[in-house]
Amino acid sequence: MKKFFVLLFLLPALTAFGQELSRAEKAFIVGRLQTEVKYNYAQYATLPFDWDSLCRASLPALVELEGDEAFVDGLQRLCMKLGDGHTYIYRANMGDSRTWIRPFPMTTVRVGDRVFVTEVRSSVLARQGVAKGCEILEIDGEQVLDYGRRHVASQLSSSTPQWTEIAPFNSFSLTKARSDKVSRITFGIQPGKSLP
Repeated sequence: MKKFFVLLFLLPALTAFGQELSRAEKAFIVGRLQTEVKYNYAQYATLPFDWDSLCRASLPALVELEGDEAFVDGLQRLCMKLGDGHTYIYRANMGDSRTWIRPFPMTTVRVGDRVFVTEVRSSVLARQGVAKGCEILEIDGEQVLDYGRRHVASQLSSSTPQWTEIAPFNSFSLTKARSDKVSRITFGIQPGKSLP
């Protein structure tokens, strides 16, 4: 188990001083991920593809990605190929705190084909009428389900279609983003209506 955690803390250590990762460092990280999965992934023998071949084929494109954020996105997509909800790359907050990943001050849940607010953690939102039970209709001009599928689910590891459809909309997953990102959220505010 200790070996696996080396990978999780490797990227923040390399970028702690505001330096972009070099191609060699990216290659090292991809190689480390390849090795850790090979020796520590519980279902390795049942994978329907050759993990080593996939990592070798992905390496040239991964090391050429511009910026550490794009590289982490690429690593997340590589991990998603495993089809496992327990193996993923955490995005660490590094460098300038203005760009750290932070959740919007509310939690959400998907119920059927609708998404509702489950908790509001901002007095500003509360004064604007956002409360538990408010429906989220759109984010940045996209229907909320489309937004979650396109911008959140594409970064989540999952082992089942059910989890892929639910996870992007639960807790803080739907609204966490870089703290310098400004999103426009359209609520269906119905005062006095409780969560279904």
